[in-house]
Amino acid sequence: MTPLCVFQCVLGAAVARPELLDGLEHSHEAHHEHPQPYEEPVGPPQPYQFTYQAGRYPNHVDRTHSESRGTDGVVVGTYEYLDPLKRVVKVDYTADQNGFHPNVQGPVPQAPRESAAVAAARENFFTRSAQIVADQARIGQEHARLRAIAEAERAQREAAEQQQYQ
Repeated sequence: MTPLCVFQCVLGAAVARPELLDGLEHSHEAHHEHPQPYEEPVGPPQPYQFTYQAGRYPNHVDRTHSESRGTDGVVVGTYEYLDPLKRVVKVDYTADQNGFHPNVQGPVPQAPRESAAVAAARENFFTRSAQIVADQARIGQEHARLRAIAEAERAQREAAEQQQYQ
């Protein structure tokens, strides 16, 4: 039993103070880098310029985009695309400290209009919703009336039972 006790004591000491094991300790920092936080200095805007063309399949171009930024930070660009009706829409824009300023040339996309079937379905939905709300209100009133009757009957029973025991 004594050797087991000595072994447990040595093991406990090694776990509690691993730095005393002549450099055999295990360190988390040895496995991972811990870089110091560094903030790069923010300088004036750097100028850039790019242009690209893209399409939905090879050798087909249906959209283009060009953009450039000067040292003043103002971004000027243009892009073109084919709308679903195959019409060219061109947008020239400027983005500066006051926001994004587009100038659209060509057909401006419009929100789809409601068809007669959708309008009828929407009207039917609102009519049915109003009917459901009215039905639920009527059901709630009926439940309240029935609760009041049940409460009155319970009170009468309790009063009759009390008179019976007096």
